[in-house]
Amino acid sequence: MTSPVSEYKTARYLLWMYCVFILYGCFIPFHFNFDPNFVRWRWTVFLAESFREDVARPSLSDIVSNILLFVPFGILSVWGRAPGGTDRAGFLAIVRTTLTGLLFAIIIESGQTVAPGRDPSMLDALSNGMGTFIGAAWGSVLIRGYRKYLQTGFIRVLCRQPSLLLLAYLICGILIDSYFPFEVTLGLSSLWHNFKRSQVLPFRSTSYGYWLALSVDKGIPYSLIAYLILINLRRFSRPLTAGLA
Repeated sequence: MTSPVSEYKTARYLLWMYCVFILYGCFIPFHFNFDPNFVRWRWTVFLAESFREDVARPSLSDIVSNILLFVPFGILSVWGRAPGGTDRAGFLAIVRTTLTGLLFAIIIESGQTVAPGRDPSMLDALSNGMGTFIGAAWGSVLIRGYRKYLQTGFIRVLCRQPSLLLLAYLICGILIDSYFPFEVTLGLSSLWHNFKRSQVLPFRSTSYGYWLALSVDKGIPYSLIAYLILINLRRFSRPLTAGLA
């Protein structure tokens, strides 16, 4: 059986990776403006106007997405703590985790004041804090019930194939980058319009800059994904692994 120390270390590593994932998703496409007048105006909006406007015209999709974003943060945070043994200690762990998640969310929203493409909001931070609380409370019950499996199956897989974490991170990063700013529509007219506007640029462009950007944005990440899939497939069967990857 895997030792509790290995279990908590794995949980903390997963938590740190998920924090990086949150930061990536909250600051993409990484355009910043440090002009003092712009920053002063954005802080005014963030501290005085954003919450009032969001409460007056709440967006249910934004609230739900911000809650769901921090549920795994709460689960991984309580999983990474050694059990206290009493209900009081468990309750205090949930409270500490919720306050930590809320503070992390406020720091992120504050950082978005220098990102022109983002909209810092106190309501988003409060939604993140609520998601952390839900994750911490749910995680306390979930981990207590499935601790035996976590100590054997899950941890053993991660110790044997740690590259799976990097593979999952790369895939999530590409998905976020591809669908930003997440304004998805299922209207047939929009789908047909976008289909007609699509172009096969690699066979038309001869620009060196285009090919360089294409290799960096698509070639390198997908090459890493293929390599990580390859080394994990080889643990099961060597024939045809390169082709499957």
